[in-house]
Amino acid sequence: MKNMQEMKKLMTDKNINWNRIKKMKIFFMITAFLLLGFMHGNAQDLSKDVLEKYQYGNSLEKYNVIKSYLNTFNKNENILIKQSLELIDYFKKQNDYTGVDCGNVFLAFRAYDKHNYTTALNIALPTFSSFKTRSDTVGILMITRVIDYSYYATKNYAEAVKYMKELIPIYIAQKNKQGLNFIYNEIGSVYGQAFQPDSGLIFAQQSLNLAYELNNNNLITSSLATIAENYIAKGDYDLAMPFLKKATKQYKITFAKNDSLIIYTWFNNDYAQAYLAMKEYDSAIYYAHRSLEFSIKSNDIVQQLRTYEYLYKSFDKIGKQDSSNKYYRLAGTIKDSLLGSEKVKSIEAATFSALLRQQEIDSENIKNENERKQNIQFVLIVLGIIIFIVVFILLSHSVIVTEKWISFFGILGLLIVFEFINLLIHPFIEQASHHSPLLMLIALVAIALLLIPIHHRLEKWIKEKMTEKNKNIRLENAKKTIEKLEGKTNN
Repeated sequence: MKNMQEMKKLMTDKNINWNRIKKMKIFFMITAFLLLGFMHGNAQDLSKDVLEKYQYGNSLEKYNVIKSYLNTFNKNENILIKQSLELIDYFKKQNDYTGVDCGNVFLAFRAYDKHNYTTALNIALPTFSSFKTRSDTVGILMITRVIDYSYYATKNYAEAVKYMKELIPIYIAQKNKQGLNFIYNEIGSVYGQAFQPDSGLIFAQQSLNLAYELNNNNLITSSLATIAENYIAKGDYDLAMPFLKKATKQYKITFAKNDSLIIYTWFNNDYAQAYLAMKEYDSAIYYAHRSLEFSIKSNDIVQQLRTYEYLYKSFDKIGKQDSSNKYYRLAGTIKDSLLGSEKVKSIEAATFSALLRQQEIDSENIKNENERKQNIQFVLIVLGIIIFIVVFILLSHSVIVTEKWISFFGILGLLIVFEFINLLIHPFIEQASHHSPLLMLIALVAIALLLIPIHHRLEKWIKEKMTEKNKNIRLENAKKTIEKLEGKTNN
């Protein structure tokens, strides 16, 4: 009777222990799923401080954080491009397309600064489309500057104006009259450069109207000058002069004389250009000399070239050949200098393109190498699991291990298999949930709950079938051993 009670107590204790083990395993499996998920989801390649600053704000603020971070690598162009591409790749993995686009804005501006307008446009145009698809007006405002600057620099005025006009409805919707004034004036100026003054005058006049409405003397000056330049481009010098004089007067009222040498240089060259066209050569020479004074001080060789051309043409018209030859030679020197400068810009542009391309190749090679290593690891894991299962089956059919070890290794094998399944499906969960912590949590819990019944059945099979079979094998082996011993004793 006492033995029966002890047996019942032992069986009860054993069932309690199995229930505890089962609950602990279920808890461990769910916890492991969630921890693995968050370990993958929260992997951060950037410093915590940078990411915290990046998280909040609009596209412009995010761009400024990225720009500030990347500019820390400014001393080495190669490293800077490498870090830029790595940052863009990081945001791609996070499905953060605002981050990707802001990284591309930085690269596009960098290419523009290196006079590589083709590369700048190749980066900027798809980024513009991406911002536009998401109706990210802040992003559109940023990237459009790179596009229209690059088109303007390559004298593709039609495309420059096309993208400038994209900003008009944005500024209207924002009720940003100052931004609207700026873009109208820019469009008017580009049309003047493209010798389409009729179109330029329309936008320049709209710019002037807004400048008066805003009562901003600086904007009024710029708008008046743009109108004057369009009339000069049109050949209506009598109409151009009043606007040019008014712009000059307005500028003198608003600013100190030496506030901006560039503006004075430009204004005086406009006067020289107009007087030369009107055959008032003495006036043309007077304003050209004034422009030369300011352009030399500001080292503005582009305006110096304009000045020298107006001077040698004016002196030639009044028969002063020596002076004409002098300024003709100076104009030639400036052209040579500009040509040399263009060659330097071309070298810088080519260098930037080569570095960018090399970094893209290196990044692709690293990515392929990482994928290859990952695939090898997956193959090794699968082989390891297969070997583990084979060894487990062999051991379960032997007397080397007890049923306790069979149960332990069986449960361990199940956990390894289920965690491997989680490892395989995790990238798909990340992609489907767009890295949303809440969606990833729901998906991981759902998968864990689906796998728990399977785990339970397999565990029961291990407990009842495999351990029972191992127990029977051990009993059979024990009987054979006893029979052998008894046979020896009888002999």
